[in-house]
Amino acid sequence: MSNYLFPYDRHLKLTLPRVGLTTYQNAFQKLKFDSEASYETPLIYYAEFMYTGVKWTEEEIYFPLMQGLDVYNRNSQERFFLRIDTRHWEVSKRKLIQDKIEDCINEVKKTRYQQTSSKKSPYLFFLGQKSLTEKFQFRLLREDWRLFCCQAISGVDLRLR
Repeated sequence: MSNYLFPYDRHLKLTLPRVGLTTYQNAFQKLKFDSEASYETPLIYYAEFMYTGVKWTEEEIYFPLMQGLDVYNRNSQERFFLRIDTRHWEVSKRKLIQDKIEDCINEVKKTRYQQTSSKKSPYLFFLGQKSLTEKFQFRLLREDWRLFCCQAISGVDLRLR
């Protein structure tokens, strides 16, 4: 992910099995609310997530995504979300991921009242695609804990295009 955040490295080679994309520039896509977008192509998608809405149980982790919010209809409850099935994960992997999510959220909370350039937002990067059955749901390409990460990113680093 750090190669994608640094704009001069986006041409570097990247290998994503089952996806077939070869550079950082064409492997990442920011999620936007667009009723015409299909998001069915497996890519590394990224979006800011609502850290107050993250929920995890023994069976799943649920991330409500900010970029899926319909900005033209603020009263709408429709938003993109990522649901990850964790039933087959080892307990140690679930704990590791839960700790990483909490670390990201705590880093965001620490900068909540700082100036705009140093304030951080929680971002989720995941190798996946939109669900074929649910209109607003995304899923990982495989239910594997290594296919997503949370990152607190400052306004200075938000040159993500």
